Amino acid sequence: MRTSATLLRLTDRAVCFVIAMLQLSFVNDEPADKAALGKILFLDPILSKDSTISCASCHKPAFAFSDTSAVSFGVDSSKGKRNTPSAMNLTLQKIMFWDGRAKDLEAQALMPIENPDEMNLPLSEAVHRLGQNEKYSTYFQKIFGSKPTKENLAQAIAAFERTLLSNQAPFQQYLRGKLDAMTILEKEGAKLFFGKAGCVNCHTGPALNSMQFNAIGLADMIDCPEPTVGTKTNDPANLGRGGFTGKTSDYYKFKVPQLYNLKDSPFYGHGSTLRSIRDVIVYKNNATPQNSHITTNQLDPLFRPLGLNNSEINAIEAFISNALYDSNLKRYVPDALPSGQCFPNSDVQSRIDLGCN
Repeated sequence: MRTSATLLRLTDRAVCFVIAMLQLSFVNDEPADKAALGKILFLDPILSKDSTISCASCHKPAFAFSDTSAVSFGVDSSKGKRNTPSAMNLTLQKIMFWDGRAKDLEAQALMPIENPDEMNLPLSEAVHRLGQNEKYSTYFQKIFGSKPTKENLAQAIAAFERTLLSNQAPFQQYLRGKLDAMTILEKEGAKLFFGKAGCVNCHTGPALNSMQFNAIGLADMIDCPEPTVGTKTNDPANLGRGGFTGKTSDYYKFKVPQLYNLKDSPFYGHGSTLRSIRDVIVYKNNATPQNSHITTNQLDPLFRPLGLNNSEINAIEAFISNALYDSNLKRYVPDALPSGQCFPNSDVQSRIDLGCN
């Protein structure tokens, strides 16, 4: 792909980027049928203990594959320990989750199924159920040449997740040459994002995320005001990367999230303690940590006051909220499931609300 002078005008010549490095493109070379199978598996409650929730119960397609509650609920009213991040643009990430505990998408795809706080279904039972379903059994045999296994289950879901790209967002259209796809305010916000504000120091690459872990002092789920949150003060989840690696040098560090399609979510940060995109920008601009457990020397050196005025904050907010927003995510939702279940949820009340079954 070629570079463009328009991007240089947008971001300043001092911050020069190659357009190809910022464009979201499908890089998976797996058969399309594998992704199509993963698409229905992602939304099918058959993979939960009581067949009431699916992967999409927490990663809701209508809300950019993130959740609309501070913490996601699993089967038997169990609760998660962190805010549910968006599943968009996962193909551009090498490790998954806030603490990076999943080494790849295949590993990530299976963890929520077995997790007792989420879908709580042993993988042996999951593949057994799929094998007992005539349609699923046929699909797996056709695509993989075998019955369902935990390996090909992971491959199918991961293949679908690799297709989840916000590549119709205005900023992506702009990068492809549609110069009127962004407003003047959004372009000014992009210039600040890649320039003065230095957001790109952490949020880089096509999805504006990174594989690095930073401590920026956000509070934990235990500090969230909603009464539905019940994590413990000493929960290892509050230590971020350090809770997984056990290294004190990793304490309070969390993976840098991607920035597309954020405005559908009412909660931000691993502890859901920020409530709008503007709140996040203001928080980073002021650089005053929320978390009383983290010391100054544990904070990332990049977490410092940015010196942005109100107009500049407005511009960055417009860029992230609107220019990075792909409004056509219905293309990732199937019309029906082989199991015949309602989706993404299939509990009694959801079936009534959805008008199915």
